[in-house]
This record gives sequence, C-alpha cells and structure tokens, in this order.
Amino acid sequence: MEPMRDCPLFGGAFSAILPTGAIDVSDLRPVPDNQEVFCHPVTDQSLIVELLELQAHVHGEAAARPDNRSSLGPENLSPPHWSLGDFEQLVTSLTLHDPNIFGPQ
Repeated sequence: MEPMRDCPLFGGAFSAILPTGAIDVSDLRPVPDNQEVFCHPVTDQSLIVELLELQAHVHGEAAARPDNRSSLGPENLSPPHWSLGDFEQLVTSLTLHDPNIFGPQ
C-alpha cells in the first residue's frame, strides 16, 4: 500500500485519506462541482468521489447500482497500481466536517 495523506474534499466539507501520489484532476482540467477526481500518476486508474442528489423514488439496491463505465481488464492494470487497501483506506477515512454542504439543517 502506498504512503497516505489527509486530503480535504469539497472545500473542506469532507476529508479523506488518499495515496500521496494521487493527482488532483481539477489542477489539470475542469471537474464538476459535485465531484472530486484524483488520478494515479502512472496507471490509468482514477478515483471519483461524487455527491449525488437523493432520488426518493429509487429504493433498495437500485440506489447503489454500480457504474460500469471503466474497462479494467488485465491489460490496464500495469504496476504500480492502487490496491484494494488504498480504496478501503479512502472509504473508511471519509469524514464529514461541514453538514451544511447539504443545505441548512
């Protein structure tokens, strides 16, 4: 697993621990306001943290349907790549600092 760093997300409303080498894509190109996008410096891997609007009419597993836009075949996984442990670290470290990001409470 790569060395990690604490990284503010959405203007500091959240934070997460990301691999040190992760490149903030917003430094390279425009990124929508509801996304934080990071890319691996060597591979074609990217990490997208996205805030989504609640769709009250969508229930159960349909609300968590996976996004299958990526093409992660063996030919695209040239080392060094981010490990499952890197992604687990991100998910478990995600911290909400500003609940007002979702509107007035």
